[in-house]
Amino acid sequence: MPEPSLAVLDGMLLSAWWESRAVPRSTAFKLVKIAGIEPSKVRVPGSRSPVSSLSQQQVETLDAVHAKLSSGATLAQLEGALASLRHPETAQDAEPEPLPEEEADMAQAVLSRLQAGQLAIETGLPLSTAEVRWLLGARPGATVVERGRVTARRHGRNCWTLEPS
Repeated sequence: MPEPSLAVLDGMLLSAWWESRAVPRSTAFKLVKIAGIEPSKVRVPGSRSPVSSLSQQQVETLDAVHAKLSSGATLAQLEGALASLRHPETAQDAEPEPLPEEEADMAQAVLSRLQAGQLAIETGLPLSTAEVRWLLGARPGATVVERGRVTARRHGRNCWTLEPS
């Protein structure tokens, strides 16, 4: 990290910004974080340690974020909106679109689960915990588990039946 030095500011001190805009100190720091601003550290006369300084561009960015906050947006809304602008890859779905050949395999797997689930409900055949996990898409933890419109009942160790809810 570069050594802070006495400098002529082309922007303003962060403390001067929040005081001039009547923004609480904690909110100012949250806005700086939301805007993705990294204030520089400068030494100023009368201060024992370096203080945060904003460039003119950072002041304008912070003013724009503050204007949105003043117009009714919440900090959480601002954080979500600006985070997706800074990191567009995180705004995408967690799972990418499947390739066309994968879609057929996925459709077949879903169809197999649906058919097996229907058959298990109709026959009342006892199922293992692993089979119930595959059919429900989640490991059953309690004696009676409801997921979607299917109820899984535990009758003993590793012995389950399915029924419609």
